[in-house]
Amino acid sequence: MLLTTVALLAPLLLIGALGVVSARSRHFRQALNPLNEFVFRITLPCYLFTVIVKPDS
Repeated sequence: MLLTTVALLAPLLLIGALGVVSARSRHFRQALNPLNEFVFRITLPCYLFTVIVKPDS
């Protein structure tokens, strides 16, 4: 059960870690607002939906 939980949360945590790293980089400063909007309005809800709706195999 723990392995299943980690497997479901690992991509989400990886995306969060990449976000923190890119936020600290000066190369992405001007792209942060559109990128945040895309992630919070489209990508994250789609990921959570697929994780919740996915039938057990």
